[in-house]
Amino acid sequence: MTVPAPQPPLRAAIYDRASKDRSARAKSVGEQRVGNQAACADNGWAIAETYTDNHRSASRFARTDRPDWDRFLADLDARSFDVVVMWESSRGDRKASQWIAFLDSCRELGVLIHVTSHRRTYDMRVARDWRVLAEDGVDNAYETEKLSERIRRGLRGNAVEGRPHGKVLYGYVRQYNPRTGDLVGQEADERKRVALIPACVTARPVVGVGEVYTRAGVVREVASRFAGGATQRALVVDLNRRGIPAPEGGIWRTPQLRSILLNPAYIGYRRHQGEVVPSPVWFPPILAPDVHYACTSRMGDPQRRGARDSSVKHLLSGLATCGLCGGWMRVLVEHGRGGARYVCQPTTPDRTAGRHAVRGQARVEEYVEGLAIAWMAQPEPVAVLTQDASGGDGEHQRVLGQIGELRARLDGLYDQAATGGLSATGLARVERRILADIAELEAASRRLRGRLVLAPARVGSVEGARSRWDGWDVAARREFLRGLFSAVEIMPLGDGRRGYSDQESVRVTWHEAAL
Repeated sequence: MTVPAPQPPLRAAIYDRASKDRSARAKSVGEQRVGNQAACADNGWAIAETYTDNHRSASRFARTDRPDWDRFLADLDARSFDVVVMWESSRGDRKASQWIAFLDSCRELGVLIHVTSHRRTYDMRVARDWRVLAEDGVDNAYETEKLSERIRRGLRGNAVEGRPHGKVLYGYVRQYNPRTGDLVGQEADERKRVALIPACVTARPVVGVGEVYTRAGVVREVASRFAGGATQRALVVDLNRRGIPAPEGGIWRTPQLRSILLNPAYIGYRRHQGEVVPSPVWFPPILAPDVHYACTSRMGDPQRRGARDSSVKHLLSGLATCGLCGGWMRVLVEHGRGGARYVCQPTTPDRTAGRHAVRGQARVEEYVEGLAIAWMAQPEPVAVLTQDASGGDGEHQRVLGQIGELRARLDGLYDQAATGGLSATGLARVERRILADIAELEAASRRLRGRLVLAPARVGSVEGARSRWDGWDVAARREFLRGLFSAVEIMPLGDGRRGYSDQESVRVTWHEAAL
C-alpha cells in the first residue's frame, strides 16, 4: 500500500483595510492582521503575502486609490495564492459590481475566500457560498449608500440654513451654548492678538513683539490691498515679515491667501456642491461685496494668466509675447549656448513647435528697463494721470466689483442650463450680452489700473526713477510694466542674424494712460 505524498499547505493572501473611523468601533488594520494570521495558523495555511490599505475607503465615494488592493487583484489574476483571508467581506470592496467581479474571478481561478469574523471558508464554485458573499456585497453597498445619503442630507440641511461644518474659517470664531455645547452662531474674530517677530518664520528665534492684529482685520487688509493692485507674493512676504501667523500656524503661503481672496463666505455666502447659498446669519459679512468681487475679478483677469505672480522670477516671462505667433515667452537656460534666453513657448503637445523668437535675456530686459526708467524720469505730468486721482482706487474697485457680479451671474446661468432651467438658445443670447459687458468693463479696468500704477511712478528725474525701480521686487516691476505697456513683443529676426537694433528686436505698445 502506497502512502500518498503530503500536500503542500495552501498559500494564503491576507488583505487588511480600515477606513478613517472617528468612533473607534471598527477593527484597525493591526487588529485585523492578528486575527487573520491566527486563522491561517489554525488552518495550516502558509502566508504568501499581506496586503494593507490603511485609512482607505472602499466605497464608490472614495477620493483616494487603494494601491495594495490593486496589487492584490493583479496577484490574484496571476494565481499567486490559493486562499484569500480578510476580517470581513466589507474589507474587500463596497461597490457591488466590483465585489461580484472579484467573486467571479475567485470562482474561475479556484481561489477560496476565508472571512475571519464568520469563522468560515467559502468556495465560490459552490452556489450557496457564492450567494452568501454576493448578498454580503449588496448589503455592504447598501449601507454605504445609506450613510452617504444621511451625510449629504445633513450637509444640505446645514447649507440651506447656512450652518457651517468642518473647521472654523479663518477670520471667524464660533459661539457655543455653554450648557449643551451646541453650535449657536459665528461672528467675526475681532480678538486682539500680538504678532511675534519672526514667530512664523521657522528655525529662527523670537526677536521682538510686533503689532496688534485681529484675524478679521487681516482678512479685510489682504482683500483690500489685493483689490487695489498688490500682488499675492507681496502680501505673503509682508505678512510673514510682520510675524502674523498663517491660518494653520507657521508661515503664509500663496494657496492660503488665495483661498481667502476667493471665498464667498466673507460676504455672507457659502458653497455647497457647486451652489452658492446665502448664509448671512452663520457667516456675518467681513468684507464689502465690491471688495470681494474685485478680488475674484482680478483673479480671473486674462492678463494674469501668463505667469503666476507668486512664483515669478524673470521680468518678462509670461508678460512678453512672440511677435509671430503670440505665444508667451519664457526663459530657457541652455549651458554652453550663451546664457539665459527668452524663447517662444512651444505650442504643440510634443513641444517641438515654437521657438520663433529667441533672444538673450539680459539685453531684452535692459532695453525694456531703459524705456520704463526714461518714462518715469520725465518731468512733465501725463494729463490723464492727474484726472480724478483722488478717487481712482475706489473707481477701480467699483469696476472690478461689477465684473465679479456679472461673472457670478453668468455662472448661475450656466447652472440653470445644466439642470434644464434655461434653454441653449436662451443661454447663448444672454451669455453674449453679458460677455460683451464684461469685455467693456475689463477695458475700463485696464485703463484705471494703468492710472493707479503709473501716477506715483512719474518721479521726474533719472536718479529718482532709477532708485524707485531698484527698490521694487520683480513682481512690482512687472505690475508697473503691465500699466505702462499694453503689449511687449519679441520679434523674430531670421536665422543666424547677429546685427540688429533693440527697436527691431523688441516692439512695445504703450498704454493710452502712459501717452
